[in-house]
Amino acid sequence: MNSLFNKIWRNADIPEAWTHIMVTMLPKGGDNSDRNNYRPIALVNAIVKIFTQVIHEKLYSWCKDSK
Repeated sequence: MNSLFNKIWRNADIPEAWTHIMVTMLPKGGDNSDRNNYRPIALVNAIVKIFTQVIHEKLYSWCKDSK
């Protein structure tokens, strides 16, 4: 996984499959026939979540060191 992440980082080329997100609506409670009683939730691939966390940590570290 590390070599894959490094390749993506070097080439700045995220696989297209990683750009697809499924959004589903979850009921908040109350009357299910009222659309205002639902909230959207995005379902993202677990690898994408890990990769974005790695990017976040790299950028955060870079920002701290650049002060």
